[in-house]
Amino acid sequence: MHAYLTLPCVNIISCIVTFVVGYFAGGMGITDARKYHQSKLELQDDFSESMLADARMNPTYRTVLQWHTTWRAAHLGPASGSGVLEVSAIVDVASVGVRHRPRL
Repeated sequence: MHAYLTLPCVNIISCIVTFVVGYFAGGMGITDARKYHQSKLELQDDFSESMLADARMNPTYRTVLQWHTTWRAAHLGPASGSGVLEVSAIVDVASVGVRHRPRL
């Protein structure tokens, strides 16, 4: 039995999404989340190579990218456009006394 089936999820896909979104909340990026998820699959007692080839159990990079984009927009705000903070609004370099080193 797959570990996903022991979770209170509607289906395997919703369980995987739950896991992957948890990875993002834990600070993982897209590639790290995929690698970690693959390693968890490989540790299952009933692991087979076909599990890695099955996009329902091992989502593709593009799928995880879409999940990350959706998660990022919901939790961190947009990556560009309206709603993104300007760096100058966060730190005014002149006000914190940053000095430039002379070039040698």
